[in-house]
Amino acid sequence: MPTLMLKYMNTPPKAVRAAAVTLSIVSGIAYIANGWFHDRFGRRVGAIAPAIVWVASLTGMYFWGLTRYQDSVFGWPLYYLYAAFGIGNVALGVAGTWLSELYPLDLRSTAVSTLYMAGRALGSIAPVVVPLMAMHLGGKLLYGMLIASLPAALVYVIASLCLPETAGRELSYVAAGQSRSVK
Repeated sequence: MPTLMLKYMNTPPKAVRAAAVTLSIVSGIAYIANGWFHDRFGRRVGAIAPAIVWVASLTGMYFWGLTRYQDSVFGWPLYYLYAAFGIGNVALGVAGTWLSELYPLDLRSTAVSTLYMAGRALGSIAPVVVPLMAMHLGGKLLYGMLIASLPAALVYVIASLCLPETAGRELSYVAAGQSRSVK
């Protein structure tokens, strides 16, 4: 996104820096708050709430993301959309916890690793697809980026709606030949 802002939108470095710093601060606070949210209200709610912000920010980028900077970050839609994108991305913070809670201990590492590697394999085509789509869409890098990220965010929301809630359930494991449960 900073490359898009600097190179393709000719945004001054000070505005890009302000957007990047705001994203970092907002995301840091959101990650901590969302961890509490997951523990308090469950994995599904804690995943879907920020994911809705994620989808909304990407949708907003489609409509207002190419609006040029006009001498104030506060009047620049991309400043707010980028911060909202940071809030939305915290939805991914529960993935490791939630996925590991879905499987019994003897399958957990294999299952989670397989899912992560499948995701990486799918994501590895983005460096090819994004520029091709950007070129096909009139040279608009943002639209090429959205071709990859908006469907990913929507798939995440759908998957979060389908996965069983695991917060608060007892997890069993075997340690030193003894079976026991933890809550």
